[in-house]
Amino acid sequence: MLSSGQLQRGAYGLSCNKNKSLIIIHLQFPEPARKQEEENPRPPGSLPEGVELDTPSRDLLLRLLQIDPSRRLRSLRTLTTIAFYKGYNIQDVQEKKVSPNELLKLHFPHGPPNRVAQSDSKFDGFDWSDDEY
Repeated sequence: MLSSGQLQRGAYGLSCNKNKSLIIIHLQFPEPARKQEEENPRPPGSLPEGVELDTPSRDLLLRLLQIDPSRRLRSLRTLTTIAFYKGYNIQDVQEKKVSPNELLKLHFPHGPPNRVAQSDSKFDGFDWSDDEY
């Protein structure tokens, strides 16, 4: 068994291992992480461009994405005061008098909205056949 003194006196010493680690890290990450920030100039806590939301929904999302914790939504009581939840009886939800399925059926009586047509444009030319699998 080698002592720590013998390890330090090896042919190259411990500094070689540190340099080798730095080289490996550099090879794995050749570009600085800041480049991604430069490509995305949107500030943290903002919504993507082109998002179409009504005012209460936008307000809720921006409050949830708030960077400053002191300004972020932090309690159920605060949540119930914003416009998005006006008309909802949060107490009924807490007491489980209302189920999530009932709320979904109330707002989407014909099922979830069809968003497939909008997202299909990203897959133009893609073969949708499942026969191969």
